[in-house]
Amino acid sequence: LPRSALQPEGELRTKSLADLVASWSKALAKRHNRTVHQTSDKIHSVPSHPPTTPEQSPVHPPPQPFFRAMKPAPDGYPQPGRSSRELGIRVEGPSHDLPVTPSGIVNPLTGGMSVALDAARNLPKSRLPKSLGGDGRDPVFMLIAAHLPLSLSLREDHYPHALLEPAIPCLLADYESALTGTRVNWSRAS
Repeated sequence: LPRSALQPEGELRTKSLADLVASWSKALAKRHNRTVHQTSDKIHSVPSHPPTTPEQSPVHPPPQPFFRAMKPAPDGYPQPGRSSRELGIRVEGPSHDLPVTPSGIVNPLTGGMSVALDAARNLPKSRLPKSLGGDGRDPVFMLIAAHLPLSLSLREDHYPHALLEPAIPCLLADYESALTGTRVNWSRAS
């Protein structure tokens, strides 16, 4: 082992997953000219200089609300799954939401679960329920960006559409587990 990997007492220096995510998030924020604030187990990225257009702000700071129409599970929270109507992503077929490497890895900034920013009415008409003037059949759920775990990142790709993506390269199963882990934080908006 290189000498730099040893503590003065000769113990191996290890980094927790949270430390690795924090390091990666700070590097990504620096690349996008943003400042990172870490509180307990969440990292919030805010612009170092206020953006002048939505395109200059790829990650929204809290308390950014975002919305998705999804089938409810029997417990009232969103139903996890691999469909556009569930809490999850499509990974097969021509309409996949996120590329998966042959070794099962998913990467940041390559896609993720679609959401609408700021208001439920920003959802496409086909996903918006009839009660809100759309053609969709599922209720709308809302989540605040501040409730995201470190392993997920909210990125606007074209306002008001955004993607809930993996924050770091990880296994598809870990990304899907992180998405499912948010289900109790979603609240009904319609």
